[in-house]
Amino acid sequence: MPPLKKIVYLFGSGATHAAINALDGTKKLLTSDIRDKIRENNEADPHIPVEIWNELMAQEVDIEHLISILETNYHYSVAQKIRGYYHSAIIDLSKEFIENINKEEYKPNLYSILFDLHKIASLKEKIISAITLNYEDLLEQSLKSHLAINVDYIIAKNSKWVDRNTIEILKLHGSFNWKNTRLVAVDSMYKISSDEALWIPPGVDKKKENYPFNILWGKAFEYIMECDIVRVIGCSLSRNDWGLIPMFYTAMRLTDT
Repeated sequence: MPPLKKIVYLFGSGATHAAINALDGTKKLLTSDIRDKIRENNEADPHIPVEIWNELMAQEVDIEHLISILETNYHYSVAQKIRGYYHSAIIDLSKEFIENINKEEYKPNLYSILFDLHKIASLKEKIISAITLNYEDLLEQSLKSHLAINVDYIIAKNSKWVDRNTIEILKLHGSFNWKNTRLVAVDSMYKISSDEALWIPPGVDKKKENYPFNILWGKAFEYIMECDIVRVIGCSLSRNDWGLIPMFYTAMRLTDT
């Protein structure tokens, strides 16, 4: 009998958007929705120059690129405010679904369906890890609530389960439910502020050299080298995900030789 193919999933914001939108077609979680939620939650801030606020509200705005430009031009306090708005908007947009995920009308979703699919023996595949660029924890909550799958974040003191039904979830940009303590603590993302959360805030250049992100990115590379297939869902691999592109390129070169 041939060995099972090893699968790694890479989830971007489009995956969470699809999970939410399929359950309620009026709800979305794309960049435009984050911008609209920022507008809804905040009046024009007098501490943010009007031209920057107008740029943030522009239909075609790339928030990560805008923050990077602001930092390049030494507008650090404004960039930090926008990151706070970004954090709050994602929390608000995903809150309803995560809080009610155990209710019958919220089952199933994209995440639970994908993982449940791999219970089919004839598929001859097994998931060895899931990598996500998302900050909210809809993926983790879906697996726990729908399929009784526990999550090991590999870097958090209270995320390790001695259980066969456990999967490593590598959150390469951090998470709103990780508290920046030593050791990293996991809590409800509604209890952790933007300043307390352990995350790489939006920006074109993702600083991943420090712990625990160096560990997470190193582990992600190991899984990409080990697996047979990487399935990319809801991630465009754009300039805002630049760190991933050389990692995939290197893995492909090494596995070809």
